[in-house]
Amino acid sequence: MNQSVPESYCGYPGFQLNCTKGHGYPTIRLPENDYIVENISYSSRSFRVYNSAVLNTSNRTCLPQIRDTTLPNTEFDYFNVKSLYLLSNCTKPLPDNLLRYQLSCGSENRDNWDPAIWDKDENLQNGLENCKKHVVAPVDAHGDDHENGMGNYMEIIRRGFVLNWTASDCSKCQESGGFCGFNTSIYNFRCFFPDKPHVVSCMPGVLSSAAGRSKLKLITGVSAAVIVFFSVILFTYKRRKYMLNLKGKTQNHERIELFLKNNEEIKLRRYNYSDLKRMTNSFSDNLGEGGFASVYRGKLPDDRLVAVKILKESKGNGEEFIN
Repeated sequence: MNQSVPESYCGYPGFQLNCTKGHGYPTIRLPENDYIVENISYSSRSFRVYNSAVLNTSNRTCLPQIRDTTLPNTEFDYFNVKSLYLLSNCTKPLPDNLLRYQLSCGSENRDNWDPAIWDKDENLQNGLENCKKHVVAPVDAHGDDHENGMGNYMEIIRRGFVLNWTASDCSKCQESGGFCGFNTSIYNFRCFFPDKPHVVSCMPGVLSSAAGRSKLKLITGVSAAVIVFFSVILFTYKRRKYMLNLKGKTQNHERIELFLKNNEEIKLRRYNYSDLKRMTNSFSDNLGEGGFASVYRGKLPDDRLVAVKILKESKGNGEEFIN
């Protein structure tokens, strides 16, 4: 165990534990009282405490001086707790219905406690009206000790009670590999990790060491280089293919134009696709199929019948057109 004093950012405010002088018991300070801490359960976020005032009272029958316990609003919650009212400065003699609640202390009753009554007892209101002072001691609600007015109140208080603590962000922080802490400057929870503090949990993918972060940078750099390399190759291939295709189309067009020019004496006439579609009535009369073309019946504007061949595949050099 590290015996050095932890930094303030290592824990939640109000969760600090101290050691009792001469005994070595861990204690926690709740308003007005110090409590001995035992049976801490991190899985259920709970711990059992009992009032340090009863630490050395094993041979006494009277209750020591106890003050009211008020829990912080946001840090702790009671678990299965009942309240024991300790009354003092009561009228003498006590009414008959309060006699069974009286503590048998005799001359040992230095703190002048009179009755001790449970919070839901039917005679509690009567006791509060007959006694000028009272404090409320939280105790464990288990057992039958509180079912009637009599009982070993010292043992009941020494048994203590269970508190739950609230640290809703801590589980997410621990699951992400961080350590729970607190920023006292802005009074907010922080999840501490080697790279930097985070608000709730450590961000996914953050490595736990400088070597790990260097490895991540190396992997990222290599991956980026590979992506750029293949992108350049793909771009070069597609551009080359496009240029070759464009060159082939240009040569094909030039060859056809040369053929038409060299055969002007036969008075070849150009028709566009819309003209052919109109001549063949949208290619409705199919005369036959060839290896590279389909042949359709057509009619020229002067009513002469013609056969229109539509190429399905081309070698890309204009040879089919010339043939």
